Amino acid sequence: MISHSQMNAFVTVVETGSMSRASKKLNCSQSTVSRLIEQLEDETGLLLFHRDFSSRRLTLTEDGEAVLSRCQQTLDNLVEFQSFCLGLSMGVEPEFSIALPQIFEESRAQKMMENLLKEFPNTRFSFIEPSIHSITELVESGNVDFGFNVITYEYGKGLKMIGMSSIKACIVCHAEHPLSNRNHINASDLESEVHITFSNPDRSPRSIGFNFSKKIIETQTLQQQLSLVGSKLGYALIPESLFLMSKRQYQLARLKTTLDRKLEYSCQALYTSANHNRPINRWLRNYIKNDW
Repeated sequence: MISHSQMNAFVTVVETGSMSRASKKLNCSQSTVSRLIEQLEDETGLLLFHRDFSSRRLTLTEDGEAVLSRCQQTLDNLVEFQSFCLGLSMGVEPEFSIALPQIFEESRAQKMMENLLKEFPNTRFSFIEPSIHSITELVESGNVDFGFNVITYEYGKGLKMIGMSSIKACIVCHAEHPLSNRNHINASDLESEVHITFSNPDRSPRSIGFNFSKKIIETQTLQQQLSLVGSKLGYALIPESLFLMSKRQYQLARLKTTLDRKLEYSCQALYTSANHNRPINRWLRNYIKNDW
């Protein structure tokens, strides 16, 4: 049976270029390396090296080239498997899902994801972008392990929440919308126009949305809001960072209003109490506290 030591000796000989250098790297005798190579050739029934005894040079045969690629892949997979098993023994989750709506600044979210994937390379992560009003239910039901959200006043059972920094927001419309021509806008001006806002499933007056008008169009995501604003159907409240990133694509105009100082999203992260001490959960909490 082909063994790890045989494949490792073969790959090391190719990488170092000689039996003697391979033996030093593997901390064993040259005869041991030679024997392992011969055993691998016997097991595969293939000649892996051309032997030039006059110069003692080793060059790979065509079969050796093909076997080398598979050996390297197998050894890499074995290292990954060992790391995966070590992670399981330490309680690291093999799969982990995170709800991350578009409302959060893209650069911050990307930095967090990059660090997370480096820290837990053997966990299969999934990132979803749901409606802000579905995140609490998704976490509570176990369909999502960790959620980032704005505060929606929807409290699930058995959930823990972490306060996060607020996100500055602004009111925008299409550059050709009538509101864009006004120098300054107050609340009464907004009441007479269509507000494109997040859906409010429970109709709670405390629910997120900052509804400034009785004439509203409800959406599930910020992307839907941008599309509708771009169609000149009304105005919307969006994160300032998203406005800066999307203003050209959707021809957005930022409105100057008497409410500007109050426009922000209060944010939080949430997870189930049962997952409080799991490794990835713990890492995310520390990251939010120290690096977000």
